[in-house]
Amino acid sequence: MIEFIFAPKEQFKWVKETEDSVQMIGLYLPGNTYNCTAKPLHDELREKCKEWEAEGKIEVYPIPPGKSFTVTEVG
Repeated sequence: MIEFIFAPKEQFKWVKETEDSVQMIGLYLPGNTYNCTAKPLHDELREKCKEWEAEGKIEVYPIPPGKSFTVTEVG
């Protein structure tokens, strides 16, 4: 599975709506970049990125083959 960085071209929100609630998942701002790893945690984000890229909301920058994100916990 490919890992990538994405950069918003415009400000937008990712919102999930159910019958009972509305939950904001993320606010994406131009000038920032966001990571999408191969971990299952990002499966839904990966699918949303396909939609956002098709809509012209983001640019996707794949991580080169053989490279991956390193996750470091601090604190």
